[in-house]
Amino acid sequence: MTPNASPTVDRLASLFDWDGATETEIDWTALTEAAGHPFPEDYRRFVERFPHGSIGFLEVLHPSDWGVPEFLRYARNWHHVMNKRAECTGGFPYHFGTSPGDLRSGEP
Repeated sequence: MTPNASPTVDRLASLFDWDGATETEIDWTALTEAAGHPFPEDYRRFVERFPHGSIGFLEVLHPSDWGVPEFLRYARNWHHVMNKRAECTGGFPYHFGTSPGDLRSGEP
């Protein structure tokens, strides 16, 4: 396993029989500074290993699709939309945010 490897991401790649990697370099320093928080290591390894796409209904926001400001603007907009949807459906016990217990978002 390489120093940047992730057992979780490696397992997912194995399940999908994926042995590739993205060719896009992500400026994590700039992204972290602009967002105001670090990104989880497994997320970083996921977007470095897999290209943009969906797995069934799951779509992971991929910073290589946009520049830093556009990615953060899109992520923050998505955060607000998902919280509104959760409020409308009722009974969804999670909130997107950065407080303890929240699902992680790009909101500083």
